Amino acid sequence: MRLDTELREEEAAAGARAHLADGDVADVPVTEIAPELPVTPELNAIELVPLDGIRDRKVRELCFEIAYGDAVDGTVKRIREIVEKFPGDVPISIALRDVPKELESQATDGNGKLRIRLNPHFRVQPGPALSAAFEELRGKLHYQF
Repeated sequence: MRLDTELREEEAAAGARAHLADGDVADVPVTEIAPELPVTPELNAIELVPLDGIRDRKVRELCFEIAYGDAVDGTVKRIREIVEKFPGDVPISIALRDVPKELESQATDGNGKLRIRLNPHFRVQPGPALSAAFEELRGKLHYQF
């Protein structure tokens, strides 16, 4: 993106002249006469570049969070289908929340979530289509940068 700057001194000087009585002459800077008038540069964009997809290229890892009770065979199979449908370079892991008391000691983070790292074979390409596919499974897809 290229930016051009323009000083708004003429506008500030015109505003300062409006504060002076007719016939008065001011040899002081505009900022002393009318400090409320800005004399800052104005930035005008000449070209806008869309940032679509930039977030997806900076992802280090994806984590799909789902409730322990929702992680049934059908859900696990669907997760595998989604991961295989969107192959890429970004590793993915599964975080199970609301784990039973007997499994809390095995939780890998301080929030009581059991984190499962998938085989490095299962890597994905982040994007809107992948996010939409995971939204169907009643879980949350977290991007880690």
